[in-house]
Amino acid sequence: MNYFFEDGIRNLKRSSSILDAQMKEEEIEDATFFFALGMERVCKGLLFDINPSFILETSKFAEIVTALYPDKIIDASAPEISNSKAPNYSKFKDLISRSAHFYQACAKNKDILNNLREYRNTLAHRPLRLFVHAEVHKWLIGVYYPVVSSILEEAKIEYVQALGSRAQLLENLSRNAKHEEEVARRVAATLSTFRSKWEKLNNQKYMQLSNAKTNIDLTQSRSTHDNSYDQYSCPACRNPAVLEVEPDFDFADGVGFLSGVYPLELRCHYCGLTVNDYEDLSYLVGDNWWEKIETSTPQI
Repeated sequence: MNYFFEDGIRNLKRSSSILDAQMKEEEIEDATFFFALGMERVCKGLLFDINPSFILETSKFAEIVTALYPDKIIDASAPEISNSKAPNYSKFKDLISRSAHFYQACAKNKDILNNLREYRNTLAHRPLRLFVHAEVHKWLIGVYYPVVSSILEEAKIEYVQALGSRAQLLENLSRNAKHEEEVARRVAATLSTFRSKWEKLNNQKYMQLSNAKTNIDLTQSRSTHDNSYDQYSCPACRNPAVLEVEPDFDFADGVGFLSGVYPLELRCHYCGLTVNDYEDLSYLVGDNWWEKIETSTPQI
């Protein structure tokens, strides 16, 4: 293992040690920064194993040996050597591009690595208000494990060296994030379908009929223990929809008490959207659904 890999793994350890489902803003910044440093050094390590000169911005012999093999030069005072300039190391962008020519994992994750580079640049050079912590955090937990593990595996390095005892946790976080993306895509497709449907149905007569159906649904009689029916803006057509909420009761010492309320179904009488799948509904209404309930009923 060359020294670029060793240094990169050290950076990745610092990143993986704080990456978690719940993180403070400073932790998200640190995890992103050390993730970027680690992957830049890993890319150098990958190229160094192919041809050490690939990590430099020069192709001149004297500059290459001065930068990479100073301890092997027998006469440092030789004009060709002494007059050579110290070359710059290749930028992260170029390291990513060059690594992608030799390693499948780098080619597959090229866009992710470039996103990481941009996040690092934002931390280093731009106002921090442009660094959207929640967005970056969600992205980090989704990509970290598959990117690090696949690239290190191709380099014949045990990824546990970088992830340590948190490998399983990071894999689970990534799997959950991927599942959330699948739910998001499924819900987006559903909303698009009913949004298009509403655009075809939208007329005064149909609007009046939908208003009447919505009012009947919202005002249906119920007892204390029945489900409630609250007005909620339809995420597809933005008309008033009905969010059916189920109360949950517990009992202690023979006395029942309300222990919670949970969304059961979202239905819209305008575009026809109906969502009762637990995951889809949770994604649509979120944890603060009660704050979005509308108190007024639609007018005919």
